[in-house]
Amino acid sequence: MILLTVGLGIFVTLYSMNKYKDKLCPLNIFVPFFTVCTFLGSLALYGKNQGSTLTYVLIFLSILTYFISFEVLSKIHISKPKRTAGWENFEYTEVSKKFIYFLAIFSLAVNTSKFIKALPLLLSGLSLGEVRGEYLTGTVIVQSAMASFIDAGISSGALLALMIVVSIELIFDRKKDIVLFLLVFINVLVSTFSTGGRLLIYDFAVLLVFSFFCYRSFFAGDTIANTVAEIRNNKKTRKTVVFMIAVGIAALITITIERQGQTESFMEALYADFSCFVPLMSKTLEMVQNSGDLTLGISSFDGVIIIINIILSLLRLPQITGVNTINKYDAVFLNIGGSNYANAYVSYIFYFYLDGRVIGVILGNIFFGIMSAKIYQRLKREPGKRSVAMFLFLMYLIFRTMIRWSFNQASVVIALVLLLIIYKRSDTSRKVITFKGHRLV
Repeated sequence: MILLTVGLGIFVTLYSMNKYKDKLCPLNIFVPFFTVCTFLGSLALYGKNQGSTLTYVLIFLSILTYFISFEVLSKIHISKPKRTAGWENFEYTEVSKKFIYFLAIFSLAVNTSKFIKALPLLLSGLSLGEVRGEYLTGTVIVQSAMASFIDAGISSGALLALMIVVSIELIFDRKKDIVLFLLVFINVLVSTFSTGGRLLIYDFAVLLVFSFFCYRSFFAGDTIANTVAEIRNNKKTRKTVVFMIAVGIAALITITIERQGQTESFMEALYADFSCFVPLMSKTLEMVQNSGDLTLGISSFDGVIIIINIILSLLRLPQITGVNTINKYDAVFLNIGGSNYANAYVSYIFYFYLDGRVIGVILGNIFFGIMSAKIYQRLKREPGKRSVAMFLFLMYLIFRTMIRWSFNQASVVIALVLLLIIYKRSDTSRKVITFKGHRLV
């Protein structure tokens, strides 16, 4: 089954790359990414268990269903692009910098408060892994349900939205807002060291890279030369970019080593991040079969239901039950072979399975494939900052699929809402800036 699953991923990748010939096509991104992660998991290195047959069957079905739904929507809903190559038709919807700065300061304040609580733990000699444990259990750093929602929901959602906004503004705007970029970058570091998590740095890097790819796709040959020339000629921008890259890499390596301590090497930890979902999902699938839990869509869209429940609680109305069922599977550390333990990394597929077994996996991937195709079509048909923001949001979902289905988190839902507010549609607020014969945004 391993060969069939990986073989399907390779076939879809080759087919898609030959058909679309576009590095921005989600089919060219998700399928090879998840196939590589699956192949790495199948190697069962460092004493980890091999995945079960059911695990590979579900991965096979997921890739196949995603591929078919993406292709079907692409054939059914075909429309001609509304733009020509170059800057001419790139639409810019004006954003409220005051609102963006408010979000940045609010999120930084929450994360700084959290860091102040975590600092004594670090100074007492606890490792970042132990600090991470304190954060996840809520015994020290988060003390109430409302504080937890403000932190893990609103503040984290604002930070995710800000990372997408900054990725767009830094790459696309000729006049760089370095202050905002620094504010968000510091926020990422503060949040990273206060929770012991390292994924924010990974997320930020992914968003910046794909924002640049979008820029290249829209403005073709001018992009690399112009961007490199601008960084080279602007001393302040050059120093800032180099400094951020250096700090980001150093922080990621330091946090990984500190969290793992003497138990894992950096390469072993990196391997686990992208592959441990195979043995972990095998374990949790067995647990679900034994427990009989069936959440009928709640687990996949926990993030929406949590927000609804908060509103219902404020209105003193009965709340939707079942939102915590997923915690029985993704919050606890499980043995995945030898001395290896993992949690959280159950993959996006597990959420669909918990909701509706095999039918849930098929329906979930149909939704995922259709959503990917529609966002991609909008990006190609109506390129603008709003469509780029939605594409980057999709990239966040895709590059987290080996961990979870991100709509399970309230922060992701809040981030999506904030992005739609920041990059709202407005035919009367488009702004045209020209520079040396080019239309800029």
